Amino acid sequence: MISGYARSDGYETEAIELFVQMQFDNDTSRIDEFTLTTMLNLVAKSRVLRYGKQVHSYMVKSGNDLSAFALSSLIDMYSKCGCFWDACRVVNGCGGEGLVDLVVKNALVAACCREGELEMAREILLSNQELIDEVSLNTMISGYVQNGCEEEAVELFKHMAEVGFRWNEHTFGSLLTACAALRNLKMGKEVHAWVLKEGMCLNPFISSGIVDVYCKCGNMMYADRVHETVALGNNLEIEIRIQPADIRSLKMAVFGSNMSGEVGLRLLLCPLGSNVVVRTACCSVGIVLPVYSTFKAIEAKDQDEQHKWLLYWAAYGSFAVTELVTDKFLYWFPLYYHMKFAFLVWLQLPSIDGARLLYMNHLRPFLRRHQSRLDQVVGFFYSEMAKFASNHEAEFQIARALLTKILLSANHAVQEIIRPGQRQVNGSAIEGPPEEVETSESEDEE
Repeated sequence: MISGYARSDGYETEAIELFVQMQFDNDTSRIDEFTLTTMLNLVAKSRVLRYGKQVHSYMVKSGNDLSAFALSSLIDMYSKCGCFWDACRVVNGCGGEGLVDLVVKNALVAACCREGELEMAREILLSNQELIDEVSLNTMISGYVQNGCEEEAVELFKHMAEVGFRWNEHTFGSLLTACAALRNLKMGKEVHAWVLKEGMCLNPFISSGIVDVYCKCGNMMYADRVHETVALGNNLEIEIRIQPADIRSLKMAVFGSNMSGEVGLRLLLCPLGSNVVVRTACCSVGIVLPVYSTFKAIEAKDQDEQHKWLLYWAAYGSFAVTELVTDKFLYWFPLYYHMKFAFLVWLQLPSIDGARLLYMNHLRPFLRRHQSRLDQVVGFFYSEMAKFASNHEAEFQIARALLTKILLSANHAVQEIIRPGQRQVNGSAIEGPPEEVETSESEDEE
């Protein structure tokens, strides 16, 4: 129960109360190393040093402070609570003395990186070559990146492969952050290629790191495609067209490559969704142009044009209803918005007259077949709308008055911007009398 409370957000108080209750109930026989390390992890999560010291004191009294997991939990707790040197004193010195376990060593390296003591972390890491694993190196790489030493992180990344350790998602996540900070598009593409090969592209941290690299290097096309394709859950090879040579280049980077950063632009429009141009075109072709054409047909009293656009709006209404469903389920389909644009163009082409074909061949037969039932449904909705409008007439009047006031204020502000000359004329009329006074004073002096 304590472990479950500790892992769940919002139940930290229940975990502490249950731990205290175990002591009051003389149930200390069941308070073991696992219970205490769980409480230390909870303290590290909540950053309450007072509780951490009390748990540490209990561990010393009960003799549960000497195991590797207990030491690593104490180091982590003190480090996250901002007491780095207390974390070092837990293992009797910060120079590597007493580090006899890989878990403790990794915890102390992480604490040093968290504090910004990178030289100390490196000394501890290299103090015993036999006690180095992927976790140790990944921790050091992450520490370099967090402290702004991206080039050192890249060098350690290459050294990691040289000594025979395998890269994983944590390694790539840290390296992508370094590539983004260095604006190194070449290295970012190589990492991206390797991620594809290892099948890690659907990891949200890695995919967001890839998008961040492309955005900061100014390659918004790749960033947009990666973002789209990750949402689909598909592989990215076809979308971003990374060549197999990029994977070979990443292998060659281990033995020396040019790591100079490429300065890119951080575009503020990165969060904009893809297909913005096509969506804008759909809106323009589907709504804006037909509205203006309908206006012209009404003003010209052209019966043929009015009939044509009446058919179009009937067809567009059915299209809009269908669009509500397809936008939810088919937005991921390749060229979906392009097909919508093509359909809207087809509806209006004079040579095809798609709106008339759609209405006469599909929409009209369907509506005639179900006309009686549809009349009942439409009549019901209209009556409900009338009741709603009648019951909220006062609110509508208030809203209309407020809207009128806003529009008048906006119109006044626009007029002030468009015609500032009138204000200047008024200003000169106000400033006139002082000039006359000055003139009269000068005449008196003469």
